Amino acid sequence: MGIIKFLRKKYWKDAIISGGQPLTFSCDGLMAIPDKAYELFTEKELEEIYEEKRKIRERIKQKIAELD
Repeated sequence: MGIIKFLRKKYWKDAIISGGQPLTFSCDGLMAIPDKAYELFTEKELEEIYEEKRKIRERIKQKIAELD
């Protein structure tokens, strides 16, 4: 895999995990992820990404529960 493809996949993986593509010139805005981005990944890779996203959300929920 070339460096360009690696960096592209890394960018879109991070965007999927964070819930969207960052808006230009915006601090908190997110745009929808285009379908083309999902085509970069195999089904197994997407499952792993969504599993990682689920684990992150669970850790956040746990930390919030600890604060209460």
